[in-house]
Amino acid sequence: MRSRLLGLAPEHGRARGGEGERFRAKRRAQHPGFRAAVLADARVYLQHRGESGGEPGNLYLVAQALRLALVSDAFLAQAMYRLKARLQGLSVPILPRICHRLAIMLGQVAIGDPVLVRPGVYLA
Repeated sequence: MRSRLLGLAPEHGRARGGEGERFRAKRRAQHPGFRAAVLADARVYLQHRGESGGEPGNLYLVAQALRLALVSDAFLAQAMYRLKARLQGLSVPILPRICHRLAIMLGQVAIGDPVLVRPGVYLA
């Protein structure tokens, strides 16, 4: 029905939908792992905040990531984006959309579905 409204042949609309789904699946597979990305983000946040103390271990970084989530809205929103991307990669329904809305509400961070954010990003 929609393809008729746009003046497209029905076959054309189906073919494009398949291409779009393949693109989205490929993009989801490119997202970094949740834990690795959040820890890399925490490391960068600590450096930008002047709080890094050498090369910390993973347990230290996990504790710092939890602390940063409490004191920095931007870090918590970025972690929500990371969780959204991971849940989409696992094809979990509904929860990625909730994470997206939480990221918007908590830190005004709205990163779209096709966007790929590599680990180690600092949002001021």
